[in-house]
Amino acid sequence: MFVEGATECFTGLSPFFLITHLSLIYAFNIDICRCPQTIFFWAPAFKWGLVIAGLGDLQRPANKISVSQSCALGITGLIWTRYSLAITPKNWNLFSVNLFVAFTAIYQITRSLRYQQQQAALEAAKATPANASH
Repeated sequence: MFVEGATECFTGLSPFFLITHLSLIYAFNIDICRCPQTIFFWAPAFKWGLVIAGLGDLQRPANKISVSQSCALGITGLIWTRYSLAITPKNWNLFSVNLFVAFTAIYQITRSLRYQQQQAALEAAKATPANASH
């Protein structure tokens, strides 16, 4: 039994560990590219930092949100979400992190646009009574 790519992922491990895990990989048809020693694991893992930063920005006042930056993050998240399902094998970790990046960015855009609309309505309300008194 030989699993493609196993030598790169499991170098330096005990023979018992290798036999046990390779048999589980073979039995459950687990893709070897998702082991923690490859970029397929670590790139999405580090990208969760963007999600954490986006969740941290929920505390930021709406007037301080950069719409262009949030749009860029949202579009990037949507593009990579689609890509993660188009490749073979499907990378579900990459899919989930990019979906959350897109959701947090879209929520931030919504907050900012809602704030801008509220400010415009307040300015219009202030301007209307001033013009009516003349």
